Parts: sequence; C-alpha cells; structure tokens
Amino acid sequence: MSGNTPAEIAQNKRKRKREKEKTNKRTAENPKVPKLETDHGRISNSSSKPWEPKKPAKPETINESIANMDPNLIADYISRQLRRFEKEISAVELEDRSVSTGSFLDTTSYGKERTLENLPEFLETFSNGKQLNTTSQTPGAPHTIIVTAAALRATDLARSVKKFQTKDSMVAKLFAKHIKLSESIDLCRSTRIGLGVGTPARLLALILEGSLKLDYVDTVVLDMSGVNEKQQGIFDIRETHKDVLDLLNTPLVKSRLDGKMKLLAY
Repeated sequence: MSGNTPAEIAQNKRKRKREKEKTNKRTAENPKVPKLETDHGRISNSSSKPWEPKKPAKPETINESIANMDPNLIADYISRQLRRFEKEISAVELEDRSVSTGSFLDTTSYGKERTLENLPEFLETFSNGKQLNTTSQTPGAPHTIIVTAAALRATDLARSVKKFQTKDSMVAKLFAKHIKLSESIDLCRSTRIGLGVGTPARLLALILEGSLKLDYVDTVVLDMSGVNEKQQGIFDIRETHKDVLDLLNTPLVKSRLDGKMKLLAY
C-alpha cells in the first residue's frame, strides 16, 4: 500500500464499501433460517423436532427386597430395625413401638417394578374401587397419604401421581424443606386434598396440629423401594425410622390402623 497514491487509497475504500453493501443486500433478500437458543440450551430452528426433556442424569434407584415381602415379613423387618437402633429397648416397649402385621395390606400380588412410573397403577390396583381423583368436601382431609424419607423423593412421588389432581382435589406436597410449617398448615386448612405426599415428621406435625385430618384416610403408602446413594431405605436410617414409627404410633393414627386404614408397602 506504500506505493499507492492518496487518490488510489480513497478509490479502494469506496470499492470495498460498495462490495459490503451488495453483500448485505443479498443477505437481506435471501435470509437464512436463524438458529435460536432455547431456554434449555438446545439449538433449534423452524425445521427442528420439538424439544424433549432430557432423561435424569441419575436413573431412579430402587430396592424392592422389602416392599415385595408379605405383611408378616415386613412387620418383622421393622421390629428388627427397631432393635438395631434402640439396643436398650425392653420387650414391652418393643411390642408397643412395633407395627402389627394386621396393619398392612398384602400387596405381593403386584408383579411390576415399584418405580415412580408404576405408582399410579399400584394405587389404582389396591384402591378397592375408590376414585383417586376425588376427595371429601373437607379441607385437609385426604384419602391417601404417601410417606417417604426425604423432600426430594417426596417431590418425585408427588409428580408421579399428578394425574389424580383436579381443581377440586389436590396432590399436596407436605414436607419441611423450603416449606414453612405455617404454610403447610394454611394449605391444609384451605384446600381440598386427595393425596398428601410428605415426610413423616412434617405429616405428624400437621396431624397433631389438627390441620391434616385423618377422617377419610384409608390408605397410607410407605415408600420402601426408594433408596439413597448409600442404598438406604426409609427404615434403614435411624432418624427416619424413628420418625415413621412416631407417626404410625401416634394415637390418632394407631387407632385407625386397627380399623379401615391400611399400610401399603411400595
């Protein structure tokens, strides 16, 4: 460029400018379909397939060895775990704290895996003809309660039975993580609930407070197949084992387990 005169330099600039304008004009007349970034980080355009959610990074982990047992074996397993965690417990206390065989409904006839996907069918199988998408007129009086060890698992379980929720019958999440007790109380007092899904300590607190009513509960599902990273289920962890037994042995629950209310191991 050092040999070019000022006039030649100016002419070259004008030439490059005209070429750029022509290129821009052609682009405007023949635009390409833009690629758009979606909320999920997937690239799509008008010809792309609809976005489908990715499968969970970690597949659901289950252990059905306890849930597939008959009522006698399940009751014995819970008692053995009680002796394991409370080594000084007396024979009288053990009998008082244990869950009787008669409290369980035998679900060994259910042949499918006890996964999140199959939970709705499981509930329908043992509903005795009950319509699971309906509930009583009384707020906070579900027909089914599902008890699980942790809030994250409760969220997954609630999502799996969402098909039973209607505008008049809610699937309620009743656990402590990120939900204040006062909020759960307000929900139960103001909302008709068909299925309540929660952790044992929060469920017990709501029952004792009176906002979660047991008048119409005939099914209590114990989530015994779901396990954590250490392969521990709801009765394998000292704290949750105690919380579940506290829930089942509170007089309001225990008196009903001798009647129409039944425990289902899932």
